[in-house]
Amino acid sequence: MAIPGDNAGIGWIDHLFLDQDATPTFVEVKRATDTRIRREVVAQVLDYVSNAVVQWTGRDLEQVFVATHGDHGGSEPLSDLIAGEDPARFWERAETKPAR
Repeated sequence: MAIPGDNAGIGWIDHLFLDQDATPTFVEVKRATDTRIRREVVAQVLDYVSNAVVQWTGRDLEQVFVATHGDHGGSEPLSDLIAGEDPARFWERAETKPAR
């Protein structure tokens, strides 16, 4: 998922997960041969998260989910995740939750 920032954006997060509480978890994957120091990689993820949580809306997250998993009304993954909760409320909570 693209990370917004300046006009060009700042990059892409490799994996974004939302749990049943709509808490986002960011996962950045690096090759073992990547020579950057851990501090630089951690800084990259922190930069991604700080921009994403300010820029992304619940609607943005929903659109990516629908694009990758299908219509949220009939999507089994979302139904399993939110256990009967109104999908609109779930995406509102996703917009306001702090990232991990």
